[in-house]
Amino acid sequence: MSRHNLNVNMVYEFIPDLKLSARLGQQWYNYRYFYYRPMSIGRDAAVAYSDALKPYNIARTTSTYDVDRLGEFMLSYKKEFGRHHFDALAGYTLQKKTYDRLGVEATGFADDRIHEVTAHGSEATDVQLYDTRKAGWAMMSFLTRVNYAFDDRYTLTASFRADGSSRFGVDSRWGYFPSVSAGWTLSNEPFLKDALERVASIRLRASWGKSGNNDIGNYASIASISTGSYAFGNTPVSTTYEGSFADAALGWETTTQTNIGIDLGFLGGRLNVIGNYYNSISSDILYDYPISSISGATATKTNLGTAKIRNRGFDFQVDARVLTGKVNWNVSANVSVNRNKVVSMGGLDDIISTTERSVGSHITKEGYPIGSFYGYNAIGIMSKADYANALLDREVYLKNGNKFPEGYELKGPAVSSYSLDALSYGNAIWKDVNGDGLITTDDKTIIGDAYPDFTGGFSTNLSWKGLDFSASFVYSYGGEVINFQDYYLYNMEGSGNQYAIVADRYISDEQPGRNNVPIASRISTPNTSLKLSSYYVEDASFFRCANITLGYTLPKRWMSKLHVSSCRVYFSGDNLFTITPYRGYNPEVSYKSSNLMPGFDWGCYPLARIYSLGLNLTF
Repeated sequence: MSRHNLNVNMVYEFIPDLKLSARLGQQWYNYRYFYYRPMSIGRDAAVAYSDALKPYNIARTTSTYDVDRLGEFMLSYKKEFGRHHFDALAGYTLQKKTYDRLGVEATGFADDRIHEVTAHGSEATDVQLYDTRKAGWAMMSFLTRVNYAFDDRYTLTASFRADGSSRFGVDSRWGYFPSVSAGWTLSNEPFLKDALERVASIRLRASWGKSGNNDIGNYASIASISTGSYAFGNTPVSTTYEGSFADAALGWETTTQTNIGIDLGFLGGRLNVIGNYYNSISSDILYDYPISSISGATATKTNLGTAKIRNRGFDFQVDARVLTGKVNWNVSANVSVNRNKVVSMGGLDDIISTTERSVGSHITKEGYPIGSFYGYNAIGIMSKADYANALLDREVYLKNGNKFPEGYELKGPAVSSYSLDALSYGNAIWKDVNGDGLITTDDKTIIGDAYPDFTGGFSTNLSWKGLDFSASFVYSYGGEVINFQDYYLYNMEGSGNQYAIVADRYISDEQPGRNNVPIASRISTPNTSLKLSSYYVEDASFFRCANITLGYTLPKRWMSKLHVSSCRVYFSGDNLFTITPYRGYNPEVSYKSSNLMPGFDWGCYPLARIYSLGLNLTF
């Protein structure tokens, strides 16, 4: 693998304070990948060196060549008139990136001595393409910005940019994004300056602006051709068809955000407090809209013009220089709160996203966060008394033709099936959401979401003479995760290893266990299956030590003899510990295949704990 960069910067000053700058850059990325699977490694029922293994004895080689080009041309002007400060900028940028990948796969090797594609067999089918890509995108932008400041008290900034993306349709490639911001340093006002001098500084600020999103991949607005086959009599015939459709109106997703903030400084800058409130609305949402498969495709990329998604919250940060002098000690802490909400679905029905095992695990619904968890809600464990009452309900259900009479009130809990081999005390009791007396898919409901109540962190650094120490910590509270590993580790069927808490399960009313764990069952039935339910949803709150570093800078009088300006040795550790109730490897779980399915853990890789010993030398 190799990566090369070339950058050229040029500046020409026409007159004082008026400059033209040009920046040209290009990056090349080359990557070669080689793979060989020898006959000495068996697969499934095919043992090593057997004829059944020959189709898996393959070699692959892939060559990747990507080029990213960028040109930026800016005209800037800066001037001061007494207490007035003015600067302006106008510019043009152009970026183009191309991707080129070619992969070849070979089989038919005589033995394992040569691990190259070139040692393939003699048949024409022994060599074929297996991974190719040729793609590209381009972006053109015009931008302008004006800043004005008066007497270190008032600031005003206005900007505008027009971005054109090749990823969108020919009628909607350009997006227009204005913004404006203002600030007022209240503590510099004459009527407050003397009173607040050396005590506090106060600055108020506000901003409004729009930004765009074009992260939809390449060629979504262009019709594509797919290959397939159809039956012509009794003969399969290869064919091509339109697999996606042209959409000249496909355009930018836009986010409009308002910010209001305050910056406070105390004790001559030794204590600083920063607060920020924001309200963000995304519109013209980019979405794969479902269409009938008879068209040749199952979805088409489009903008949901009236759909709206809101993110609202605040950030709060405190920085302090606790000690200065021979001993320096700094502390910083922050907390963030964000509330996500689907304000409007733009006329769409609820979106149910399907994940592993064809399970509908997330729902995007108006009035709730994107990708809320969707499943059954467990509300208890069936006791023997509940079981006896469920048998009475069963008699009524069977006598009435496998349904309950209108107005019938259950004596026991609602169940998924009244078959005797599926009904037992110790089963989980599910919430009957629609009140029909049966647990069906209509009883699935929102059972949580991945969004934490708040997140944050704090850090500290301390230095004395040549010694320095720093530590940083991060935390998250209130977020949840669907731990889909429970599909095997918490199914109560004994088909594999189970969590330790399963040992403390319900056995009888006299031995109810703890943690609301249902009775064990060797086979899965509609009543014993834990389904995708609140049993799978876990608290993903955590507190983590992100880094601790201890260093020592050797005295300069020692290093000067070696002609070394500075020498520092240090030891650091990353991800040293995480405190969390989550049973999985890592509570910071991202998305499952799309942003409509956040917080889904299907074997999330654990964070690596890293220890480093280093030396910094300056000559």
